[in-house]
Amino acid sequence: MRKNGHSAGYELRHGTLTFPEWEWEERDAERRRLVCAEDGCLRAAKLGTHKLGTVRTLHDFDSQSSPNG
Repeated sequence: MRKNGHSAGYELRHGTLTFPEWEWEERDAERRRLVCAEDGCLRAAKLGTHKLGTVRTLHDFDSQSSPNG
């Protein structure tokens, strides 16, 4: 994965898949997956040879209630 030049988001090194909504990403080598932040959610997907597996939401920060509310 690499950060797109001056535009937002990330793309695979070969440029075949782009993820313009990703705000952050990191490879979890131990679990062979990518973890990313997108639209207030922490998401993860298994890494395939030329594609990502099903993207799953690990945590939705927008759905948390306020500590005072």
